[in-house]
Amino acid sequence: MFKSGRNFLIFGLLTIICQFSRAQEVMAFEFKVSPFALYEQGKENIYIKGVRTKYGLGVLGVAGEAMLGSDFNVRGRLGYGYHPNARISLSLDGREIAVTGPVEGIYLEAAMDYRLLSRPIYSIASELRLITRNIDAQDLAGFAGSRAITGTAVNDFDTLDLMLKAKFPMGKKAFVNIAGG
Repeated sequence: MFKSGRNFLIFGLLTIICQFSRAQEVMAFEFKVSPFALYEQGKENIYIKGVRTKYGLGVLGVAGEAMLGSDFNVRGRLGYGYHPNARISLSLDGREIAVTGPVEGIYLEAAMDYRLLSRPIYSIASELRLITRNIDAQDLAGFAGSRAITGTAVNDFDTLDLMLKAKFPMGKKAFVNIAGG
């Protein structure tokens, strides 16, 4: 797992964040640290330099959330995913090419939202969220017909979303959240 310095750095950051969660009772503002798991699978093919493939990323990590006052919320998530022998299907000029190899990914999210209106049966908030994903496959191998192929792939996906959210409580522990933007 620690073959590269980057993996060691990611593991160190996750450890520090988990240790930091033990001190949350001492802080004056409300702060929560929790684990999270995420898998994203794209519905459509993505194109990278004329090559078409599906997008998928599964990560485990830590999430932090702080309420700054009664209406302002700041959140962040950091996750790491690794698959030792992922199968990736590429499409080039109408031909399917299957390659396999180790794939690792990093997921980083930062978000803040501001509650605009709060009523007992609903609340409305605006949210600004930045998500960055980095997927690396340094040693891919496969066959295109009878010809052996090898290669590497480094892909970065960034999204910046500005949304308006409506939240409807459904009891004390459940709610329905509708967002658009």
